[in-house]
Amino acid sequence: MAEDKFEQAVIDKLKSEGWDYLSEYSGVTVDRLYDHWRDILNANNRKRLEDTPLSDNEFEQVKLELTKNKTPYDAQLMLAGAGGVGTVPLNRDDGTQLELEIFYGNEVAGGHSRYEVVNQITFTDLATSLRSKRRIDIMLLINGLPVAHIEEKDESLQNQWNAFEQFQKYDGDGMYTGLFSFVQVQFVLSQNSAHYFARPKNSHSYNRDFAFGWRDDDGKNVTNTMTLLQINQRPLKILDWKTPYQVMLTNLSKNPD
Repeated sequence: MAEDKFEQAVIDKLKSEGWDYLSEYSGVTVDRLYDHWRDILNANNRKRLEDTPLSDNEFEQVKLELTKNKTPYDAQLMLAGAGGVGTVPLNRDDGTQLELEIFYGNEVAGGHSRYEVVNQITFTDLATSLRSKRRIDIMLLINGLPVAHIEEKDESLQNQWNAFEQFQKYDGDGMYTGLFSFVQVQFVLSQNSAHYFARPKNSHSYNRDFAFGWRDDDGKNVTNTMTLLQINQRPLKILDWKTPYQVMLTNLSKNPD
């Protein structure tokens, strides 16, 4: 199956499992995803903001807070917050101080959190990239925050390891900063093979030994990507937000291969 058709099949499967595909935020630049997150912040914090949406200055202040995330662990701590609710501080233009809620760890797989899929996102002006543009395949968002990055490849094992190296290059380019510092898990998917790994702390720490496949409850390998997506269901529960920087899969065990 061609990569573009396989990508569409993955998106269709995610939609059938409860994820919302955002066509209006696909095939766009990262700035549009910041706009989307801003809308979600305004909606989820309406009472705290007293029905006054974030000003441009206030949103820039929120974005500046994200620069504190130097590693996935830092981002995990920001998501975990206090009592399972991740927040960022905000000084409003009128001098009011408050905490904006950005993530609800206790609501993963339920509650009023949003589970969304976007694809073909273009990055420009990456800090250390020699290329003017980078385009990724699929990103999974929870409450507008990118938490998982998926790249699809054909069945060639070499191409799948090329995808692993591609993630490493993305990291070295400075892709996982700002809003994208929240990416915790990276996936390499093909029609009959699936691997995942926790995003390392930096581009020099990528190691193939930490790329895993899956086994089901009976100890059998799960090699069909569509079966994998069905087993995990909404929202894949790929992260245990109560355990910082640890990746887990509900009802599945790691299978290094």
